[in-house]
Amino acid sequence: MCIRDRFRVGLLPFLNALPLVHGLQDHPRVKPTWGMPAELFYLMQDGKLDAALTSSFVYAAKLRSRITDLGVAAEGRVITVMIYSQDPLDDVTVVEEDPASLTSNALTRIIFHERQQRVKFTPAKDVRAKLPPKTGRVIIGDQNFHPQFTYHHAYDIAALIDQLFKLPVVFAMWQGSESVSEQLVEILEQAYAEVEEDWDGLCKYAEREWQVSHKALVDYFGKALHFRLSPRDLEFLEFFRQKVHELKLAKLAK
Repeated sequence: MCIRDRFRVGLLPFLNALPLVHGLQDHPRVKPTWGMPAELFYLMQDGKLDAALTSSFVYAAKLRSRITDLGVAAEGRVITVMIYSQDPLDDVTVVEEDPASLTSNALTRIIFHERQQRVKFTPAKDVRAKLPPKTGRVIIGDQNFHPQFTYHHAYDIAALIDQLFKLPVVFAMWQGSESVSEQLVEILEQAYAEVEEDWDGLCKYAEREWQVSHKALVDYFGKALHFRLSPRDLEFLEFFRQKVHELKLAKLAK
């Protein structure tokens, strides 16, 4: 890659990505582009980004170009990727998928396939609307701290994957071209290293911007999530890749 003053980097606007993007928002060597995972993937594929924090679904279905071992992962619970319903999961016959997340929708299909439970999948028309009977609704992101509808049952998708497959879940990672600059990788690593040195400062920033309690943020960033991918996380990525192709889930991106 030719040397340029600023690297074009795709950033996710979700709270769970904040530790990886916080130090890049105003970085003098970074030209940020904010977007959803699929949007960032297509921009990178078209040569309009040098790297992007984008989803595990993109990695599994279309592109395997991980450039660091930094990512967004959870084991046992994730808190912000949930299935809500009025009825027990065994009684769910329809699942409303969150249009914002290909990864979570694919994981949900894998979960129901493993449970040998036949359900109808449909896009959620309004993620804040009243939940119909026997309907599960996939919700990702910060709204899980303050759901906008009533429900009787809440199922953490990372917990369900752990129960069924004994694996963690990787939701996002840094991806880029084969010729990605080592300078850019160093910038991504350094931005996270600075966050690691001041987790309390990051939590205070998130508390102001997201209106989530400091206690909940400390638990979320410190216990529910981890940001350095382990060998078990890589095992999940290979499992996820196989399932996405086995169940023909790549079509979800179309």
